Formats: sequence, C-alpha cells, structure tokens
Amino acid sequence: MYQYSIGLAVFDFVPIVLSGIGLYFVSITATLWGARWQQLARLGAILILCGGISKASWKLIVATFQIDISWMNSALFFCLAPGMLILAATIWGASNNKGQTARHITLIVPGLLVIAALAITVSWPEKRYGTFYLLALTTLGNVALALQLIIKSWNAKRLSASVMFFCNILAVFTMAGLARLPDQSEALQWIEELINTASQGAFAYAAYTLYSAIKASSPETADHDIATK
Repeated sequence: MYQYSIGLAVFDFVPIVLSGIGLYFVSITATLWGARWQQLARLGAILILCGGISKASWKLIVATFQIDISWMNSALFFCLAPGMLILAATIWGASNNKGQTARHITLIVPGLLVIAALAITVSWPEKRYGTFYLLALTTLGNVALALQLIIKSWNAKRLSASVMFFCNILAVFTMAGLARLPDQSEALQWIEELINTASQGAFAYAAYTLYSAIKASSPETADHDIATK
C-alpha cells in the first residue's frame, strides 16, 4: 500500500488550482487567436485538470482510508496525454489560423493514441507498457505546448512570461527525475510538491501575462479603444 500523510495529500490540490488558473488563461488566449478553436481549447484544459484531480483524490483516499482505487491513479496519464496533445495542437492551429480539417485531426489523433494505450494495457496487464507509452505522449505534448508558449511570449515582448514557461517545463523534468528515486520519503515528496506548486504558479503567472499581451493587441481591443476616444 502507498504511504501518504493527509497533509501531503491535501496540499496536492494546491498546484492543481494554480494549474487550472494557468490553463484557463491559455485556453482563452487560444480563443483570441481563433474563436473556432474554443471548444478544443476547453477540452484540452479540462482533460488535464481531470487527470490531476483524479490523482490527487486517489492520494487523499489512500492517505485517509488506506484504500487503493487503482483506476483513479491510472486516470492521470489517460487524461494528461490527450489533454496535452489537444491543447498543444490547439495553440498551433488557433495562432496559425488553421481550418476545420486541422481541428478534426486535433481531436481524432489523440483519441486514437489513447485507444492504442488501452489496447497495450489490456494486452500486457502485468507490464507497464501502457503507462510508459502515455507518459511519452504526455511529455511530447507538454514540451510542444511549452515551446509554443515560450515563443509566443517572446514575440509578444513578454520576456518574464517566456522565462516562467521555461521554468515550468524545467520543473516538470526535475520532478520526473525525483519521482524515479527509489526512496520516496515524506521529506522528498514534500520537496516534489513544493517544486510542483512553484512550477504551476509560474505557469499561471506566465499564462496570464501572455493573455494580457494578446488581449491588448487583439483587433477587438483596438476597435474598442478607438470607439471610446
């Protein structure tokens, strides 16, 4: 049985809240670039949040009742992988004014990849091939999303946002390395939680900063400013 303190499990929801704030601003920024991408942006953000909430809830149940609901733990990457891929593709499609075909591909391809993960998991139930596969897809989507946001922030002359997005992705890889350590003591888990919280705080700040820049430069804002003069 996994060992978590209740305090650690409860604190796990803090970075999720910060991540939710960041994902909100990323999704509405995508909508500013292309309104037709709104639903996909929301879907990607919701899937990512659902994965985090499921894992945090599983951890709290384990800490409180010593009950392991395995599907809640497994749902993390089954939600994160398609969520990250959809959101990364949405940022690309919306900011480059791609059409309906690109939107269909953005929805269909991650769905097929998750179906493949389910098939791998069912075919080799004693192995972790499905988890490793989904982890690779999540990493791919996360890096693709982060690189685009860093570049978009740089182009919008928001250096602080670029730096914070970079710090966020750097922290993700740092936590992945720490998670592989064999001795997952309470102290190490708290370090991981604090790094994650700082990382998601940086993500939320950067996402809001980028949104503010894109909003200020959008045609609707410019028209409103002219009308009020």
